[in-house]
Amino acid sequence: SWVYKGSASCREYDEQNRPIKGSVTRTLISLSPGGSDAIVRREFDLVTKRFVNDKAFRLDDPSKSRCSWVDKDTIFLGADLGQEGDMTSSGYPRRVRAWKRGLDPA
Repeated sequence: SWVYKGSASCREYDEQNRPIKGSVTRTLISLSPGGSDAIVRREFDLVTKRFVNDKAFRLDDPSKSRCSWVDKDTIFLGADLGQEGDMTSSGYPRRVRAWKRGLDPA
């Protein structure tokens, strides 16, 4: 069973750093298998009400990851991507990367 663990929505801003009305169209949904601390993340389109398939931000391996939107094509990601030093001894992210849409996050 999957447990909803929250979401992070992408908000765009104008030149004066004010939120653009109606700009929140994508969110990263966090789901936990069985309610554990580890989660998977999937990009969801709030307009079509469907998960994004084409060049989506998606982490399928459950982990204690963290993320935040920079803009509609970039997120900051803290996750275990298989490199030494990615995670603390407790299993939480130690390193943050900018992940561009369509590219490998590692």
